[in-house]
Amino acid sequence: MKKETVERLLLVLLLVSLGVALRWMLYSYPNVAPTAALAMFAGYKLSSVRWALMVPIWITTLSDLVIGGYAWPVMLTVYAALSLPVFLGIAVRRFQPKSGSWLAKLTRGVMLGGASVVGSVLFFLISNFAVWAASATGLGLPMYEATLVGLGECYAAALPFFRYTLTGDLVFNGAIFGAYALGCLLIAAPQKETAAAVSAE
Repeated sequence: MKKETVERLLLVLLLVSLGVALRWMLYSYPNVAPTAALAMFAGYKLSSVRWALMVPIWITTLSDLVIGGYAWPVMLTVYAALSLPVFLGIAVRRFQPKSGSWLAKLTRGVMLGGASVVGSVLFFLISNFAVWAASATGLGLPMYEATLVGLGECYAAALPFFRYTLTGDLVFNGAIFGAYALGCLLIAAPQKETAAAVSAE
């Protein structure tokens, strides 16, 4: 097995294990989960889309085995919506400034924050549309009528939970990408000192 494949596998296993553990621990908190943030980090860090998509899919699949499922059309839509941050992470990686200046770092942080908000909004719109569609077609709980009024009622009922999604995604993205940036700094510092010592000799 190639070194690159082993590194990808280890990172995926680490992210999935962290995601499943946190999702179980935070289950009592509505709509607060690390899945979207870990998916975005996977897209940002892994060069392979296929490997990155494994992270949100396996987190949701494994944790749902314990937490329990719901209407299958809604589940599939939720899985798909939680995979979208992978592509947001890829977009940030490709379009972020490459320099190490303070302005580049600030721009990168703003891009990550914006991507986090976009991911939260997309999840809200897509997942609740699926809830309404499943209800309207008889594939889910009969809560909403198959009308635009019913769709509006569905989104209105979900609005109080959106703030938890938005806050959770921002906090987890900040923690994950912040820890990654700190780790890079700690690794780079000794290397710079070694390089400086060698050049001085």
